[in-house]
Amino acid sequence: MFKRKKQDPYATAPSDEETAILQAVLVMANRLGTVGEIMTPELVEVAADGAGAEAAVKWMRNGASAEAIRQGREAYRFVGVKAARLFGPGGEFEGAVVADPESE
Repeated sequence: MFKRKKQDPYATAPSDEETAILQAVLVMANRLGTVGEIMTPELVEVAADGAGAEAAVKWMRNGASAEAIRQGREAYRFVGVKAARLFGPGGEFEGAVVADPESE
């Protein structure tokens, strides 16, 4: 007889790697955006591409393989798409604005 597995309540929680990528994406979004500008899903996705490219340069300098770099860039795109949903209509962070780098 088959038993149903209990749903892990933390199954959708981001991994440490995803959290670090999200942090890099949001830092890049703040660098790309204008202070006070609403952080749109498009800005977040562009920031994910930029942060992924920045990370890829570091990986290349450290001798990473092309496949490892491709997988890393894919992780940045994946997190960027997930994050963009948070800043879109009905998202948890809808209406959030680009932070002032001088503020804490």
